[in-house]
Amino acid sequence: MDDFYTWRGDISATPGHVLRVADYSGEVPAGAAAVRVLYTATYSDGSPALASAVVAYPTSPTDEPRPVLAWQHGTTGVARSCAPSAGPEALTEYAIPGISRAMERGWVVVDYAPEVTIIGVAALSAASDPLMLSERITGGQSTALTRVVISLVLVPYADEYPDVSLASAVHPAGQGIVQTFASRCVIERSTLVSVLVASALAWDAPLYRINVVSGPMHERLSQNIADGIVAAPLFLGQGIDDEVIPITMQRALDAKLCASGRTVETHEYPGRSHMGVIAEDSPLIDDLFAWADAVAAGAAPGNCGS
Repeated sequence: MDDFYTWRGDISATPGHVLRVADYSGEVPAGAAAVRVLYTATYSDGSPALASAVVAYPTSPTDEPRPVLAWQHGTTGVARSCAPSAGPEALTEYAIPGISRAMERGWVVVDYAPEVTIIGVAALSAASDPLMLSERITGGQSTALTRVVISLVLVPYADEYPDVSLASAVHPAGQGIVQTFASRCVIERSTLVSVLVASALAWDAPLYRINVVSGPMHERLSQNIADGIVAAPLFLGQGIDDEVIPITMQRALDAKLCASGRTVETHEYPGRSHMGVIAEDSPLIDDLFAWADAVAAGAAPGNCGS
């Protein structure tokens, strides 16, 4: 990674303070320009941290304020080099479905937007309940892919929380393998190697031995369950054939939020996988933009109870 990501000065304790801006050299939609930003954030304990993002904006002039779309990117990996701003595809349709349409509408697309009024939130194939996902894996419902994905949760948890350790959550012979899984970026070909290795594991004992019933890991996973704290209208969309996140997770989130009185519009897409649901030909894209237009016009679309 280049020197853009290294900051030797003091780091403000206030999140969202931009420290550095530079051109983004990756692929950019037609009619748009983009920059990388290095900004301040916080760790879970409130201590200062650094983060990066990409900001894409239309090049056409306007005298009006532009709508801002803050996009929380999908799973790329937890290694520093996996940051979307460090790669060439952060602003492609593969990374942000519908980004070309957003540029045509005059929207600004960013990865982080502090101090804004949120009028709507969309969650696509969201891993909203890491405890449920862990229960499936420890209960024998894991695949080679989910064994790799869980490493992207477990390794950062062990780094972040003093009461969580790899030694207590991973088979002794597999700790190095799990560390290797987590060091690879999802978009790299080496991740295929991780999946193949996970497929080939045939120990008498499982790779993970996470106690999800009680103890530190249970508590930390529970703390990270999405609670729908933002009161804005919510869009949920997922492929029924998702091989990474079970569709039951979205259904449970929908039921919980609808029961609490939240405005939720939920869609399920038959025949669509985890990535297939955001492919350019997916009906989700049209549904998402129709919902966004309605929210921008002041409506609160929802289909709870239907």
